[in-house]
Formats: sequence, structure tokens, C-alpha cells
Amino acid sequence: MPYGRVASFPSSLHHHVRVPHPSLVPRRSCNPGCSVSTTPPLNSPHLSRLEAHDYHTKYLATFSEKAPATADAEAVAVKVVTAAIGDSQLHQMDGLLQLHAVQQLGKSKDAGAKALFALLGVFVAGAHADFVAWSKSNKSVLAKFGLDEDKCVDKIRMLTLCGLADGMPASYADAAKLLAVETDEVERIVVGACVKKVVRAKLDQEKQQIITSWVMQRSFEQKQWVNLRDTLTEWKAQTDNFLDEVKQMRANALETGAA
Repeated sequence: MPYGRVASFPSSLHHHVRVPHPSLVPRRSCNPGCSVSTTPPLNSPHLSRLEAHDYHTKYLATFSEKAPATADAEAVAVKVVTAAIGDSQLHQMDGLLQLHAVQQLGKSKDAGAKALFALLGVFVAGAHADFVAWSKSNKSVLAKFGLDEDKCVDKIRMLTLCGLADGMPASYADAAKLLAVETDEVERIVVGACVKKVVRAKLDQEKQQIITSWVMQRSFEQKQWVNLRDTLTEWKAQTDNFLDEVKQMRANALETGAA
């Protein structure tokens, strides 16, 4: 890339998710005396990675405060959370935190499961600094659940970029400090985040700046609903104005033709 050139990195193609066959939809018996195991097969060869995640998430969603998670469900929750954190293509994980079975990990008697739940919170809303703080006392947890530390670091650095303000330039130096890397590594991380649709940004090498035009919402809460409402309201108003102008132009054309 020539020095001083402003480069824009487009989003990659959308992933196509296949809907699981009805026979694979998780079911859990409400009969306490039922001896048939309904725990989903974690390593089924018939499920793709995305199907397996969706399948197991639906299974975990069948538990609630009135129907507490079982030991089997806790094992599935650990597998799902571990897979989500380790998946380099999955960046929005706030939905997992809303599942009661996953929340129960935070109260588990297993210290590793509790630490894993805390790590999920870091990947949902934390930054690279939070991951560093967590790993200082939980490094063995990564090895216990088969998580690659380097891949986790790469992922949390990309997610940290979501903290950059839309449309506001950020210097390479500030980004490097935020990501705990050398300045010359910033471009690689930003490009990777753009490719994986975590952010949309331009790199101004001459000014050593990152200009973001969009960042992924890591969680969808009240603030995001308000922003969506405002965006749709503005879009509706612009559309109404455009239609009014079209109607007026057609009316003027008819009057001119009649004359």
C-alpha cells in the first residue's frame, strides 16, 4: 500500500447458515421420571459448526429459574461457551449471557466453570485490558478448556476496536496503547477486523489515523434500540419527503400536459 494513501476495506461476504433438520431440534422431557437422555450430541458428525452452536443454544434455552439447569446442561453450557470464545468467526455473544443455564456457570461449584463465565463477560463487553487482568489469575483455565491464548488475544483485540467512536479519527498511537501492541501492528489488526466485519474503517497512513464509519454492536440493549428507532424514524421522514416530491412532480407534469 503506497505511503499516504487512504485505504478502505470492505466487509467480507455474509455467511449462509443452514436451518437444522426438524429431527435435530433439541427436546427435553418434562417428565422427571424419564430415563431417556435428551442432552444434545456435542460431537455429532451430522451438524456443521454453526448448526451445532444453534442446536446446543436452543437446548440451553429450555432451562429457566423454574426449571434449573442439570449437571448435563452445565456440561453443555461449558462446551457452548468454550466454542463461542474460541470461534474466530463469532463475535456477538451477548445472547449466551441471557441464557439461565449459562448464567448458572457463574454460581458453579467448579472454579473453572466460574472463571469461564467471567471470561465470556470479557468477550461480550470487555476490552484487551480486561482480558489481561482476567488471564493473570486464570491462565490455567485456558489450557483446561483447550482455548488457544494467542487466538483469544487476537479476537479480543479486534473486539476492542468496537470501542472506537463512529466517524471520529483515532491515532495509531492511541489504538496501539489500547490494544497493547506496537504502532506498526495496528494496521494488520484493523484490516483483520474489517475483513471479519467487526468494523468498517479507513486507514490514513500519512496522518497515522483510523477513521471508522461503523462498528459492530457487541450487545443489543436499550441504547441500541433507541438508536435503531431514531434511524428508522429518520429514514421514514426522508422517504415521505421523497414521495411527496414525486407526487408534486407528477401533478405539475399533468398540469403542463393539460395546458
